Amino acid sequence: RSDPALLAELATLAGGGPGEGVAVRVARAGFAGMTRDALEQQTGLRGAALGAALAEAAATPLCETPAGAWIAAESLDALAERLVASLAGWHRREPLRPGMPRGTLAGALPENAAAGSFELALSRLAAAGRVREEEDLVRLADFAPVLTQEQEARVAHLRASAMAAGLEPPLPKEWAAELGVSLDALRDLLAYLEREGSLVRAPGDLWFDRGAVDELRDRIAAHVRDGGSLDTPTYKSLIGTTRKFAVPLMELFDGEGLTSRRKR
Repeated sequence: RSDPALLAELATLAGGGPGEGVAVRVARAGFAGMTRDALEQQTGLRGAALGAALAEAAATPLCETPAGAWIAAESLDALAERLVASLAGWHRREPLRPGMPRGTLAGALPENAAAGSFELALSRLAAAGRVREEEDLVRLADFAPVLTQEQEARVAHLRASAMAAGLEPPLPKEWAAELGVSLDALRDLLAYLEREGSLVRAPGDLWFDRGAVDELRDRIAAHVRDGGSLDTPTYKSLIGTTRKFAVPLMELFDGEGLTSRRKR
């Protein structure tokens, strides 16, 4: 039969170097790959001798995962394609969501996949420009969320509502009730508007109109430039709203590095 692994093994039996034997064993292991300990047990090679064999075998090529397992490049490529297919399926099912959670994507690989193969396959896909990672989400590089006509209408409502509310936006549950949608569905819409740039999310699960936040940020920055410091009463006065909204906004600006509150 025409089998690259079998041909490599025959070459080894005919007098090939230890690197060929290591490559054959790792290729045979498929998705599971092999650890250094397993290779030592199966080949009888130890320490520097195994290191030299692995260096020689790397030309076949073999890949080492971040967890220290070895896997054939062909097997790693197959795992990477599984990730791409899983992402494509996720985007078809969830056309509005910006990406697939990393943990969920990792579950697309077989249970016996070599330790660290998910991280290695994903990093290679990212380096090749095929996927994008944003915080805990992964998406195909060419994916863009798509709104239905109904979602477009809801997004327009949220955008206008936030703009009218300024620094005192409705709570998510209030917006969900207005639109007649679940909180999960609402959060998808709010996240879409955040990515679009219309909304800013603040601590406390509040979503503010970006124009209102930008205008407030400018006023605070101007006050700090002129006065050098900003006490809490003045800060709250500049914000001009109740504690319910003022505190999340203060935390937002602290997180941005615009302000830094000191305890007395």
